[in-house]
Amino acid sequence: MGVARYDGSMDSLRQLVISPSLVLIVLMTSLACQSTPGGSQLPDSPPAESPTSAGSNPELEAEYSLRLEESVTLDDNRLTLTFVEVPRDNRCPTGVQCIVGGEAVVAFDVRTESSEARLTFAVGAQADPKHAVDGYEIEVLAVEPYPTVDRQITAKDYITRFVVNKL
Repeated sequence: MGVARYDGSMDSLRQLVISPSLVLIVLMTSLACQSTPGGSQLPDSPPAESPTSAGSNPELEAEYSLRLEESVTLDDNRLTLTFVEVPRDNRCPTGVQCIVGGEAVVAFDVRTESSEARLTFAVGAQADPKHAVDGYEIEVLAVEPYPTVDRQITAKDYITRFVVNKL
């Protein structure tokens, strides 16, 4: 393959512009077609549909993302988590200097074979975002989106990322 050179003509200019563009399109297409283990969904992206409605049984010790009112069922239907509310989000917005970083508090309805409970998790600098229930440890890793000065977060915008481990 030769190197395209600009000789002042329009055809030469098109060749210079089209060649890199074509390479970029092919590269982006191939990256977009790659899949992650277990499916085509990227780990940090919100689920395309509720995992329970898809009939799947996701594994423990993996990271999950749920939007408000979505559920995931784990460990052969022994554990179901439903992201039910964000009672408080007083995290310091990006672009603002705050004395305290604040925290986001999220609530999950947790159902196991032997119990049902609503658990709240605080996520922030001073928080310990973990709970143990019936042999499982649930840890909230992040609450997204992070507040900014110029954007109001609505309830439907919230996504929580978490992991569940068996104790």
